Amino acid sequence: MRKWWKSGGAMALFLLLSILGFGIVQADLKATHVVYAWDIVQQKYQSSNVSIQFNGMWESFWHELDFDNDPWPDACGPGTSTKWAGNMYYGLYHTDNNPAGAPGFQETRHWELVDCDRNGDGKFNIQDLSVSPPTHRVTWATCTTDPGYCRLISQDVSTPCSTGNCLDEIVTTFFINLDRDCDGTIDQPLPPAGLCFYAEARVPPPPDPNPMWAGPLQARISTVGGEKTVNFQIEPTAVKLISFTAQAQAGRIVVFWETAGEVDNLGFNLYRREVGLDAYTRLNPTLIPSRSPGQGQGATYEFIDEDVTGGVRYEYLLEDVDIYGTRTPHGPVAARALYAVFLPTVNR
Repeated sequence: MRKWWKSGGAMALFLLLSILGFGIVQADLKATHVVYAWDIVQQKYQSSNVSIQFNGMWESFWHELDFDNDPWPDACGPGTSTKWAGNMYYGLYHTDNNPAGAPGFQETRHWELVDCDRNGDGKFNIQDLSVSPPTHRVTWATCTTDPGYCRLISQDVSTPCSTGNCLDEIVTTFFINLDRDCDGTIDQPLPPAGLCFYAEARVPPPPDPNPMWAGPLQARISTVGGEKTVNFQIEPTAVKLISFTAQAQAGRIVVFWETAGEVDNLGFNLYRREVGLDAYTRLNPTLIPSRSPGQGQGATYEFIDEDVTGGVRYEYLLEDVDIYGTRTPHGPVAARALYAVFLPTVNR
């Protein structure tokens, strides 16, 4: 292995691998399958030259889990072993070294072992790569600090880089064991389409006033049995958003947003959900058109939501849509609807 792997960089790579897919192991967990990340331009999972925007939102990763026949020692305690266990490392470039200090991936979340089948046809193939990240994700096991099928060992550990163009990476480490009694068989049936690893990583906010990442931005998964890398290309954001707020008024919530520029912007969609629920609902039946399409100057917008219930707290998510079909989310912001107040009638 490289000297980098023997140093602190090994931990960074290990963490990266784990979040992307099933990271570094002795040769039982293997990085033999490609790592996918969501491409905002192509609107599908890609394994190379993935387009992302620095907008402060979350990028999702997808990787098919694979094992070989080599046992992992002490998997269930001293003297035990199983082929269905191993460490996992997920690493993400965190800080650029040219110019020094430019931000990369900020943090990770939602580490899960999931059904590889994303479109519900019972198998994992190219069609699954076009299913958007929030859709049809069936969790098989969640990675937590508690013992289980996927145990979180350490999270987002900053580790110096010794290769590439980064100063440091953030690495998350997991221990995967599908055979927790080490009897040689998986404890619960795997999905027919196979088991995949899913995770999300937050990209930095827009580069202005921060410096832009200068070199290739990468995420990697590696094991003793292999290493896989995802390369990203950073797309300019169509909208420079100055503010996005929601304000409760009598019988309604008013959502405001203001932009400083709308290069290549077609318009906006506004989504709402009650706080605590998973699914958003789009409020505008048609695209809210840009008031400054293709312009360097910005504009102000207002949306009045009157379909609200007093006392309920709502979250709003704003989405800008550019001429290439790229959809960039902003927010969410929240407001609690006011209760209606009825004053008694006074006879005069």
